[in-house]
Amino acid sequence: MSAKPKDLDEAVSAGHIKSAAELRARVEPVTPPPQEQPTSPSPQKPALKPLTVRSIVEIMEYQPDDNDLILSDGYLCKGERTTWLGQGGLGKSRLSIQLACCCTLGRDFLGIKTRGKGQRWLFLQTENGMRRLKYDLEHMRQGYSAAEWLHVENHVFFHTLEGDEDGVILLNEESHFARAEELITRVKADVVVVDPLRDSHGGDLNGDQEMTNATRNLTRLAKVGGRTDRALLVLHHALTGKAGAGKATGFDRSSFGRNSKVLQGWTRAQMNIAPGSADNSDVLVIASGKNNNFKEFLPFAIELDAQTMSYQVKPDFDMEAWQAEMTGTKKCAKKAGEDEILALLHAAGGRLEKKKLLEQARARTGKGEVHLRKVISDMAEAETVCEVAEPRPSKPAAIFVQINNESDNLAGDEE
Repeated sequence: MSAKPKDLDEAVSAGHIKSAAELRARVEPVTPPPQEQPTSPSPQKPALKPLTVRSIVEIMEYQPDDNDLILSDGYLCKGERTTWLGQGGLGKSRLSIQLACCCTLGRDFLGIKTRGKGQRWLFLQTENGMRRLKYDLEHMRQGYSAAEWLHVENHVFFHTLEGDEDGVILLNEESHFARAEELITRVKADVVVVDPLRDSHGGDLNGDQEMTNATRNLTRLAKVGGRTDRALLVLHHALTGKAGAGKATGFDRSSFGRNSKVLQGWTRAQMNIAPGSADNSDVLVIASGKNNNFKEFLPFAIELDAQTMSYQVKPDFDMEAWQAEMTGTKKCAKKAGEDEILALLHAAGGRLEKKKLLEQARARTGKGEVHLRKVISDMAEAETVCEVAEPRPSKPAAIFVQINNESDNLAGDEE
């Protein structure tokens, strides 16, 4: 048996391998194992804080601070979120500026006491340019003393539309969220107004998931800087037209806003704003959409003062007639002459012969007999008055018109 060759040259010389090509054919190629690449450790998410829990005893011992109620009726509170809903161009932005001025000064707002004196307001708005803001503020200034307006100037701030990206505040994009966060921190805002909701989110707000994402980002925004007492007011568009305005009150009031109804569940308090007239937006109807924590208020009307571009309560507004007109119910808005007819009936003790009533109403109103007969007919249909036939010997029965709520007393007097 021949000795084992010591190396490749000896193996070839001894005839074991005839060539290098034969060697390559006889040796199986060996692929070196892949080397593992070093991996960086995955970033660890910060641990969440434990959930808070309280016993019934601790909850009962809690003492609410009424100073948390920026609006004393509970429609704007520290640490809570409020929505104002109304169709575009109605005056929501202007009314919210009036709210900011009143609250930071400690003035009443539309007859409602405020408790937000000295608070700093920031408007994250994307609709009104410098011209519009200047016009409103110049007029509003006339309603305040010099000292009061100086206080407003130092406590109310506006995001303005001047740069290319000023009109973009999409809170679902982290870069835009960071810009809004920086501005809130820089201003040291106690109350943030988002105007309108539509421009704060890049998705389709008709979908529940997108609206959920939008409201979560709004909640995050209110708490930037670790603040849990910052109030959030969100302005959003509502249904339009007569049918839409009619939903500001009544059973549909909570669903007055456009898009997904997730918004209605998220907000703690909702105020609905609707036009009081088909012709202009000088008169507005203010109604409660919901209030989770406090009693809802009854609808009322406000009117714009063109001198101060501010709103005042309009106590003589006929809310019942407006609601009837909006909803198309049987009872219609008052016709010209109705108040005069009621005044004439009251002056006559609650009852007057129809012939005499028509003569006196024509003299007082200047309206024709056909119109006034229709007014009386509508009042009878609405049960405001009733017509009573009183027989007369040898003559046709006399027709009397009497106020319904006095008929029982009149019958008692005749007995």
